[in-house]
Amino acid sequence: MNTSESRSHTMSNSERAERIRLAMASNTPPSMLSSLAKEGDDELCRYVASNKATPSETLFELARKEWFQIRAAVAGNKNCPKELHDGLIADSHKEVRRSLTQSHDLYRDQVATLASDVDCDVRYHAASQRFIDEESKVLLAGDPEAKVAMAVARLRLPDQAIKKLVDHQNCLVREAIAENELGLPLSAQERLATDKQVDVVLALSLNKKIDRAVVVQLLDCADNNVRVNAFCHPSLAAVDVLRAALKEKIPHVLTTAISILKRRSERDLDNTLESISTLNEPLNTMLPGPAPSSTLGEWLLNHRLVGIFQACQAIDLKNSIEETMNNPTTTNSTSQELGMRRAQTPRL
Repeated sequence: MNTSESRSHTMSNSERAERIRLAMASNTPPSMLSSLAKEGDDELCRYVASNKATPSETLFELARKEWFQIRAAVAGNKNCPKELHDGLIADSHKEVRRSLTQSHDLYRDQVATLASDVDCDVRYHAASQRFIDEESKVLLAGDPEAKVAMAVARLRLPDQAIKKLVDHQNCLVREAIAENELGLPLSAQERLATDKQVDVVLALSLNKKIDRAVVVQLLDCADNNVRVNAFCHPSLAAVDVLRAALKEKIPHVLTTAISILKRRSERDLDNTLESISTLNEPLNTMLPGPAPSSTLGEWLLNHRLVGIFQACQAIDLKNSIEETMNNPTTTNSTSQELGMRRAQTPRL
């Protein structure tokens, strides 16, 4: 039994409690912390090693202690000297490496070393490092542990890392990369839009930075929630919303589409109608009555806001449309015209 252990056995409980309090207190003088580290047992040394007021020279001594918990406490100390980092990265115990990686911003070469660590928690914290290099991102993107790859998926990534994440066997990883708004290539977006797991596609539909062409593709998804999110996507033009609304068969999804058109029309009617005017489908395939040479876009442009709701009524989902029109914002004359056109236009 060494001297410090013998002293701890002969010490009263109150004396030991006071020493532990001093070892943990932020206002304990550095000289006293150094004395406690020299005289105390392993448990007391662990408290001293965690104290941010402990002098650097004492932390150097504690980093050589045999008990790994003391070394881990040194590694987790925010004031751990940078000169100790390389030695702690090479420590044989994973708790020490994990504590260092979790608690400090490390250099790129140090992160690169930790990115290939045998312990998945060390790799996870390496993926969350501020100065992670591109090669480490690629390496960790292919990590078999989902939580490691998911941590990488939140970063701005090189194309090679994105490809690994999009192809990852775990659907949670693919969901994470689908949510990434830091520059997904179009090819990755298209791949995720056809993922076999609907939760991955759903995550993509909530990504505000995906390409308009991919959002239009999502409007044809079999999942109702994906289509609702797609209708709400900011990249869609009014013509995209209307074209999909005319094909929509689910009432609550259609209601969302009509609400979107309504809000856009209220905000900027001219731009909404300008977008819709590019819809070149023959009108006779959409609405009965007008000459076959007309286009739906031209008809809507002529009839302005009324035409949007009239066109959607033609797919025989009148009740869904009326739900969105309980509080009409159009003028009285527009409302009267809408009523007249409903009476004049038979259902398809």
